[in-house]
Amino acid sequence: MKKLFISLVITVLLTNNINAQKAKWQFTSLNSFGMLAGANQSVFTMQSFNGFSKNLCVHGLGFAFDNYGSNSSPIFLGTKKYITNTKKIFVFADAGVNIPWRTSSFPKTNANSTSGYDLYVKPYAEIGIGITTPINKEAKFFTQLGYSYKGFGYTSRNEWLWVGPAPSQTQDVEYNFEYRRIALRLGVVF
Repeated sequence: MKKLFISLVITVLLTNNINAQKAKWQFTSLNSFGMLAGANQSVFTMQSFNGFSKNLCVHGLGFAFDNYGSNSSPIFLGTKKYITNTKKIFVFADAGVNIPWRTSSFPKTNANSTSGYDLYVKPYAEIGIGITTPINKEAKFFTQLGYSYKGFGYTSRNEWLWVGPAPSQTQDVEYNFEYRRIALRLGVVF
């Protein structure tokens, strides 16, 4: 997975159309909603990717709402490369971090104020292909299909208070999850 992702990123970055006319950098925004489907569930997702485009490449920063497994917000750097001069078909690669949300399922401390959860920032990545259709001069509708990876982890802190001469005990248990999903997104490019 890592070798494929790194190869795709290098290919996309190095194949910026050398023969294209000089163009100015333009702000580009891709906003989408869609579904993430994996082995355990299918969930709704939203994503916004904003950056600058020149010739056939778009480079930028994105963020998403991702509730597969547990609620989180991936924040990532990404690049999109159109493989046709008409800007109809593109490939993309995104890489960043997955920031978990503190929810009632993962409180910092429980009622006794001694047990709780420490959440960890983990890796996030997605690669895939997409297609665009013009809406008007300024906007395009797009559909993209990708393979998405999201890490999620936490440590569960538990403390037992004993009555009597026995000392209290503390136990920390670490959990790490890796979610591999198919991502289907529909959106608009401005």
